[in-house]
Amino acid sequence: MSLTLPSAKAFQVAQSKLPKLATQLSIVHCSDPNGNRYHHQAQITCYKDRFFCMWIENLWREDLPGQKAGYATSKDGLCWGAPGILAPMAERGYEMNTRESSGLWNRGDDLFALCGQYRQEPGSVLDYLECKSDIYAWDGTEWQHSGVQIDDYLGFEPPRLLSTGEYVLTGHDQQARIVMLFGGQGSLSEWRRVEIPPPEDKHFLLEPNCWEDTDGTIHVLLRDDNSSHRLYYTASTDGGQTFPAPVKTDIPDARSRISTGVLSDGRLFLCGNSGLIADGTGKPVEGIGFAKRIPLTLALGTVDGTIEKVYSVRADETIGRWAASVPSNGQGGCWGYQYPNVCEHDGFLYIAYSVNKEDIAVSRVALADV
Repeated sequence: MSLTLPSAKAFQVAQSKLPKLATQLSIVHCSDPNGNRYHHQAQITCYKDRFFCMWIENLWREDLPGQKAGYATSKDGLCWGAPGILAPMAERGYEMNTRESSGLWNRGDDLFALCGQYRQEPGSVLDYLECKSDIYAWDGTEWQHSGVQIDDYLGFEPPRLLSTGEYVLTGHDQQARIVMLFGGQGSLSEWRRVEIPPPEDKHFLLEPNCWEDTDGTIHVLLRDDNSSHRLYYTASTDGGQTFPAPVKTDIPDARSRISTGVLSDGRLFLCGNSGLIADGTGKPVEGIGFAKRIPLTLALGTVDGTIEKVYSVRADETIGRWAASVPSNGQGGCWGYQYPNVCEHDGFLYIAYSVNKEDIAVSRVALADV
């Protein structure tokens, strides 16, 4: 299959010239100097006119024992209630009993939360000793484990409903291979697994994110952890039966997670850290690896992947309060507005993200403004 790459021309603009969106800012949860300082991987949805936001938290950093999933609710997506525990620390005394915030899933009248658990060799990010995803169900008052675990799978976004009636999940397996799961209409435990092959250049790809085109094509963008600072892309034209090897695009990325989807008006959105073109040079800003995820951007275009506009959601400089105690995988810093997740409701986009891996925030954007 010959891939037609998403258009990246709209990203070729200096950071200072990105149009700044008017937003309403809300803080969902702040880190506690006497408690958990690390908060990351925000997910957001609206269920029965009530907003839910989930995240993972720990005493001081990611990928260490003790991570759990927290959540909060809101009537308007701006004023949030007291946080609660969605999923406790992973069970069985894992050496690295770590959690992953994998998404909030509206399925008919039900609301589910996917929360991964995994353990790794200390210092390794390339494969897992074990991974699985727990599915929690909202009972109207609190979260209960549904009794279902998806083995050998770690997800990064909530299930997406396809035109076929199937849901699709994107994530990794135990060996950090990219996998897509299809199913979810009936039993929560029945999923068809499809593997996406590695790219020919052997770059290590992770955190896939997908959307469906009007013709049924399933598009997938992936983060490159080998510092090309560009997203990779693949697509399936046979209903998710097969995917060709991903190829590198010209869409800039700060080695961070993205959020994509299709709005109610039919437009594609891509939210992430894509403002990487240095003023006046046309080249990526030097020194952006894990160290800086600024600005947070929102791109809009057509569902075939043509990006037409790029906006800045948050671009002000920020430095974490706990610089010595919330490092990024041992590399320090990682300041910025990162790992966004987007929910559309009643004419607004609600963009949830972490600030410096310390606080959970939401920026509300009027669709009329974009």
